[in-house]
Amino acid sequence: MSYYWNTTAEDFLPESIDSIKEHCLSNYLPFDGGLWQNFQPRNYKLKTNKRVKFYAVEYHPDIKIWQPPKLHTEDSYYKERSLNDWHSNYKWGTERGLKYYFGVGNGVGYNILPFETPVFKVGLTHVKVKMRGGSRYKNILIEKDITDSKIPPEDFETFVYAKLFYKYWKEKIFFKALKSINQDHMHDQLQFDGKTESFRFENVEDKLKIIREAIDQIENSPAEEIKKEVDYFCFLSAFWNCITRYKSSFPLYYSFDQYKLVSWLEGFNGMYSTTLSLKCPFLIDIGFKDKWLPKSEDDIKPLFDRPLEDFILSNSTHYDL
Repeated sequence: MSYYWNTTAEDFLPESIDSIKEHCLSNYLPFDGGLWQNFQPRNYKLKTNKRVKFYAVEYHPDIKIWQPPKLHTEDSYYKERSLNDWHSNYKWGTERGLKYYFGVGNGVGYNILPFETPVFKVGLTHVKVKMRGGSRYKNILIEKDITDSKIPPEDFETFVYAKLFYKYWKEKIFFKALKSINQDHMHDQLQFDGKTESFRFENVEDKLKIIREAIDQIENSPAEEIKKEVDYFCFLSAFWNCITRYKSSFPLYYSFDQYKLVSWLEGFNGMYSTTLSLKCPFLIDIGFKDKWLPKSEDDIKPLFDRPLEDFILSNSTHYDL
């Protein structure tokens, strides 16, 4: 089944176009395809007779890094994989400085490393914000009762979050290290509670300004106008994830060591047409289809010949541990 076959630029808010185009066209292939936009405030339910507050805080999450102490060698990497699995991904990556770690199921013990870093977090709560986050909420930047808002709390949070996302989405990719690859062929990322609502704790005054302007827009606009913008963001989020899914699968079909697959081109076409659509006007107009749906191996080889630095997304959050 093809998705978004008739999507055009008019299906996105003008202020979101730059972010979705950059996500689509950037060379960054963290092998997981980049950011999976998994913010899920739509699950929020207002409890009976409970007030609800929106907040923005300086949050110090409890991050523990499960670091495999052992790196793969070429022999160990292929020992548990078929010869053509990922088509010499290991060779391509190590030539560019990537490190491939053993993972779960390999009988390797982990070094558990604590890691402290503040993040800028938004959210909803039924109690006092300090009670919600305890000692890890170091600084309450905004606390606003929105129980009687003209729109549901989940729409309130989504609207504000979207405004932050359009400008600061690259901060949400919390890489543990950009040059390390885990057992799932993904760049390692920091994982912590509240990650989906968090951004880097930088440009705080600008982020607060964005939030205050969003709240002002909510309070001074018709409810249906705000709901329409929320719907635009929910559409963008689903479309965004399809792009991520396609880009994460993209290296699967490329022959890093020139090994020829009979169904090489068919693989690209099939993946594109089922994940997205060969007829999507938006992807055609911005050049996504021309770039990521090659007509021959010669069309895509220059991309994989690039140095590793060309695959690192600028302004993404990485700690290189």
